[in-house]
Amino acid sequence: MFVAQTIRKQINQQNGNNALILQTAANIVNKYGSANEEAKKDFSSWVSKNPNLSGGEKAYRYLDEKGKVYQSVSLRAPEPRTDEKFHQPLIHPITKKPCAVPPNGFSRTPDTLKDMVKNNGIIFGKDETTQPRQKMVLTSESKKQLTSVIQDAKKGKADLLPLNLDFPYCHPVSLYETLVGAEIQTKNDIVIDFFGGSGTTAHAVINLNREDGGRRKYILVEANDYFHTVILPRVKKVVFSDKWKDGKAKADGKGVSHFCKYFALEQYEDTLRRASYVNDSETDAPSFFDNPFEKSPFSAYVFLRDKKMSDALKIDYEADKITVDFQKLYPEIDWAETLSCIKGKFIKSVTTDSVTFADNETIKFAEMDYRDILPLIWWDK
Repeated sequence: MFVAQTIRKQINQQNGNNALILQTAANIVNKYGSANEEAKKDFSSWVSKNPNLSGGEKAYRYLDEKGKVYQSVSLRAPEPRTDEKFHQPLIHPITKKPCAVPPNGFSRTPDTLKDMVKNNGIIFGKDETTQPRQKMVLTSESKKQLTSVIQDAKKGKADLLPLNLDFPYCHPVSLYETLVGAEIQTKNDIVIDFFGGSGTTAHAVINLNREDGGRRKYILVEANDYFHTVILPRVKKVVFSDKWKDGKAKADGKGVSHFCKYFALEQYEDTLRRASYVNDSETDAPSFFDNPFEKSPFSAYVFLRDKKMSDALKIDYEADKITVDFQKLYPEIDWAETLSCIKGKFIKSVTTDSVTFADNETIKFAEMDYRDILPLIWWDK
């Protein structure tokens, strides 16, 4: 029986503005020496006039006596409560009279409300006629659920034109910063994009790391040649500077430290195109199946042979050993990374002619045992 399961996950917005609000509040309190009335008015005015803050963020326009930033939230239950305990009034701390109760009753139980009062989590009015409200304090860990509709009218080409790069259709970096920043907020996670396109995902991750000093990583997968003409140049340029015009970096741009590596996966058809087939009768070179001491009967059934592969093989019949110098086939290949992927081992050190892994296994590139690279040989085992 097949069972379908839906996984629901709340995705929260990046809290970059939270840090700005908290830092501004701290600066204002420090300016006035305390969270007095002047400081509260100054902070409230700054929040209200800041065009970069959303409506939800502007709700945090209050400072309490300790300098904490907060907003007030209704304690009204979303639907009418039938249990009388949700209609028990809170006692006003000054007048000592029962406060007004929300029409639907409270959204919290009496015990929860009691704890909130004890922890200064309830905002009371001047007297009992005002309904008490919840005091929601803003912290660096505060989260806000990502909206279901993201308004971003920017065009992706506007991000590529200053870099002097062109791509038929691409998304705006700002949109990806919102999406990627909301999903990987731990600053060291990995985002994978199986359709790399113009490299917008990489651009967004680089920008986010530049902004908050994070160490997020990205993995892009792309099958088309514009990897070399668009993605790689784009990554290099946005790493070098965050400000470009007409393909030139501006003087006031900021660069970041960045490490990027890429893998090219050879298709079966590519391997065949690289092969150089010859008949056994066309060369005096010993066949892979030939024993110099005794003619092998199998050579009669080998019609074609990849000469380049044969040239890369070194066969020691007496020692019953076969080594492969694959640099004769792929002189530009990064063998250290290739062997690391094949063996699933981390690299400890690399020299010009060998690699040593974390378990201290060392492999010389010109004398590799063919079994170490068997997955790369296109014939069957």
